[in-house]
Amino acid sequence: MKVQNVLATSSKVVLYLCTWILNFSGIGRDDVKIKKYFDYAKDSTFECVGEVFDNKGKFILSCVLIKNNYVISSAHGFFKESKESVIDTITVLNKRYPIKRAKYSIRLDESQFYFKFKNKLFYAKRILIHPEYNDDFHSNGYNDIALIELTENISFLKPAVLYSDTNELNSKAIVCGFGNNSNAVGKRYLLSRKKMAGENMIDSIGGNKINGTFGILFADMDNPKSIECNRMGSPTPLPLEWHGDAGDCGGGLFIKQNDEWRLAGISFAPSYFEDWKVYGAKYGIYGFIDGWTRISTLVDWIFENTN
Repeated sequence: MKVQNVLATSSKVVLYLCTWILNFSGIGRDDVKIKKYFDYAKDSTFECVGEVFDNKGKFILSCVLIKNNYVISSAHGFFKESKESVIDTITVLNKRYPIKRAKYSIRLDESQFYFKFKNKLFYAKRILIHPEYNDDFHSNGYNDIALIELTENISFLKPAVLYSDTNELNSKAIVCGFGNNSNAVGKRYLLSRKKMAGENMIDSIGGNKINGTFGILFADMDNPKSIECNRMGSPTPLPLEWHGDAGDCGGGLFIKQNDEWRLAGISFAPSYFEDWKVYGAKYGIYGFIDGWTRISTLVDWIFENTN
């Protein structure tokens, strides 16, 4: 198995979320019409992907329905970062860079959020953050996952089926989430936020360990015009090659098993500031690495807390 420890601070594995990039999400190839990504997201498979808002109506991140009364999303969306910051270091593919990050984060309670599926609103009875999640993003266990129990059932949608195998590496995956839309060279579109789905290959598995098993799925954004952007796996992009960002955090990554698309990952969108320096000026988003919290390592925790 190919292992990708993408980020580390000192001796610890770190997955650094760039909150400064919150103003866009959902990035497709620059040589493919954006409408194809929108149309892809209309498939009934992805009706289980919804939106999370704060109580003031501001969009926060995406989420996925996994039972009629349970939603799964990224834990970091349910915290508020402090305005105070500290200087730290980050290592991207064995090269260390200085970074500035929030000094701490504050957990927000259930009343601060609501959830939307097909324009219908739902509210949280409880929000359960994974016990090994660390909101400062600096620990051996990242585990950016949250379970939300809703106050009422969603009976008009089919929940996502969880992928429990461990054969994700080199699998084709479909990724889906909400957010403002652009292509890989930065062109924006008038539809500032709309459900979008694309595809990528799971190039690597690494990051933190959960019960002795690596907990992160990785893929890079391959460039159809240059292999210089390839950082892992095959350099050939898929027809609807796609990269997620902050608005897609909490959205789903699906792998096909027994002719059924199953939820294999939850996006935490590790768009790295230093990638802009290395790749951004020349290639836009091509060469960036995307990441998903691995569901197969968490199925026991999910079942224990949803039954």
